[in-house]
Amino acid sequence: RYSNTRAYSQSKLANIFHAKELAMRFKVLGAATTCYAALHPSLKDVTGQYFVDSNKSNCSAYGRDPELAHKLWTFSQDFIDKHSPS
Repeated sequence: RYSNTRAYSQSKLANIFHAKELAMRFKVLGAATTCYAALHPSLKDVTGQYFVDSNKSNCSAYGRDPELAHKLWTFSQDFIDKHSPS
């Protein structure tokens, strides 16, 4: 049976496994930018920004396209709705 809580827990576990595997494969891979963006007080009210080497940056044109973001969101929601047990 499908359980929202179990699915959420499994997705978080998958994130942990992914991060651990990345760390093993790419020893020089760091989390400085992620930690900076998540914890620095000056970024308290900053959302939806892209950072590189702990500096705000511009992502690709695709990454700035709100229509593509909306299409992905809609596709994902439709997929979940279609494949989740009621």
